[in-house]
Amino acid sequence: DVERCMPDNWYFHKPETEAMLLDILFIYCKLNPDIGYRQGMHEILAYVLWAVGQDAVDEEKRDDGQPEARPEPKLFYECLDARFVEHDTFTLFSVIMQTVKSSYEIGSTSHTATSSNSPIVERSRRITEVYLRQADPELAEHLTAIEIPPQVFLIRWIRLLFNREFSMDDVLDLWDKLFAEGPSLELVDLICVCMLLRIRWQRERLFHLSQGAD
Repeated sequence: DVERCMPDNWYFHKPETEAMLLDILFIYCKLNPDIGYRQGMHEILAYVLWAVGQDAVDEEKRDDGQPEARPEPKLFYECLDARFVEHDTFTLFSVIMQTVKSSYEIGSTSHTATSSNSPIVERSRRITEVYLRQADPELAEHLTAIEIPPQVFLIRWIRLLFNREFSMDDVLDLWDKLFAEGPSLELVDLICVCMLLRIRWQRERLFHLSQGAD
């Protein structure tokens, strides 16, 4: 998974980047044997590592050719010290996974995430049968009628926090808003509803446009 991570981004093909991803995932698995590693965790980690790495400051390599009018306080460099990118990434990843890992848990009677009693299935049902039904009863009824299990399309959105649905910059902006609301990430369910509504509206618009062209 690490070798295939972010194939279009050069940063994730660097040996030192792959080593950090592997080390962090290994330590996380050792500390969390109840969940271990599940496919997709490396993509969450990759975004955290990218964000931390981009903000990191190497104080020794700073270009101080001209004196700074407003020198940054020492605490600034301590918080963003490039020597501790891996450490900071692990800490942030662990905090995120405290909430997200429930989406990777499997049911007690099955080895797949689609087990009827797995947390991701229960959450998917709540999104479509409660939240979506309140916002768009017709769409919710349609999804029920065609018998498509909601986890089929929701599992990727929830587990990866939408990082395959948008560009990297947009995902990072979205994550800023998600994490600003608190570690519970309650907005994820509502964003799923918004995405379903937008998909419906886009399809309806395309349909009307095609009818008009005819």
